[in-house]
Amino acid sequence: MELSEDAVNNDHVGVTAHWLAAEYVVLEGWKQLDHHDRRLDKLLSLYPENVELLRRCRNAVYHFQAEILDKRILKCIANENEVSIWSIALHFEFQRYLLNFPYSFYGSQEEQEKLADEMAKCVGWWPTDTGSAGVRRVYNKCMKLASIASAEDSLALACSIIQKLAEFDAEPFTSKLSRWKASDA
Repeated sequence: MELSEDAVNNDHVGVTAHWLAAEYVVLEGWKQLDHHDRRLDKLLSLYPENVELLRRCRNAVYHFQAEILDKRILKCIANENEVSIWSIALHFEFQRYLLNFPYSFYGSQEEQEKLADEMAKCVGWWPTDTGSAGVRRVYNKCMKLASIASAEDSLALACSIIQKLAEFDAEPFTSKLSRWKASDA
């Protein structure tokens, strides 16, 4: 059986609408927890109308609608105000925050890594294939090297890499947003 182009497009619209609606559910939790993160707060403050578009899309997806394809879903998918790129950027920034959250607590690196493992077990998933995950892996290795480095050169190299990693933007979608770029200018 061959799928028609309409069927493929319908599947794409359906999957995208559910993903966008679920992204708003995560955003609701973020607001209720009252967590703050410089990059996430900036994304939300630069695009308040996109937050509203996600909310309306969530309502259209998770509440009964007489129409098969609600106009709120179409408006969200239409990519007004860069909502598609913004939503992807938001998704990756939430993953970055989750990935780094266990390391925000006091304790040894080993204890922080154990907390990250426990959180991954609780959630049933962990961001492992993002740019931020790669940065976190290198950062952790450098921290281990710095903690056991006996040679001054090794310690200096580890510290230099850690400093560069702190300045590195591992998630490329924010830089594609016009308001993000303008706010950095």
